[in-house]
Amino acid sequence: MAKIHVIRRMFHKLIRNILKRFVKPSAMISKSVDEVSYKLSYNVKANSDLIIGEDATKFIADKDQNCLKPRRIEEFFEGVVTYFQTLCDYLMAT
Repeated sequence: MAKIHVIRRMFHKLIRNILKRFVKPSAMISKSVDEVSYKLSYNVKANSDLIIGEDATKFIADKDQNCLKPRRIEEFFEGVVTYFQTLCDYLMAT
């Protein structure tokens, strides 16, 4: 027998984990995952605070050595935020 409440709790935990990667903590305080306004620009973390992974962080930190132009870095971070927002949209719709 499926325990839907257990699955729902795990699902919300997954979404909260994703939200923590790109949404400011202040936007999530005392809110359930479906109440977080993750698409509002003032709720999105600064690029330097986004959780993108160790290898990507190191690659960007070595931007001069890796010949990364500021605009390309900005495009990368815009893509990261779009990815996380799209992922949350999809998960919230299911």
